[in-house]
Amino acid sequence: MDKELSIIQVIDSLETGGAEVLSVNVANLLKEEGLNSHICVTRKEGRLKENINTKVGYLFLARKKTIDFKAIVTLKKYIKKNHIKIIHAHSSSLFIALLREVFVS
Repeated sequence: MDKELSIIQVIDSLETGGAEVLSVNVANLLKEEGLNSHICVTRKEGRLKENINTKVGYLFLARKKTIDFKAIVTLKKYIKKNHIKIIHAHSSSLFIALLREVFVS
């Protein structure tokens, strides 16, 4: 496996739910496997934040509206700075990941 590979999980919140638990588990597992793992929460932090491995990169966007250009630009800068190659968007966070690709790639 490519140890230089950087991956980000994008999720709307860290409230307790199926996609949220999956996102945190995948981010932690990727880090345990030696990959550069990150998680981005777009709207609301929650109880699952404390379950994220402290070595997993973390970004909170605090997005308030559907199209939040500040959040999109912040995500783009984070992705570029951390040389992220794979974006794994969960649930409705797929929308912000798509906007990032369309507007600021």
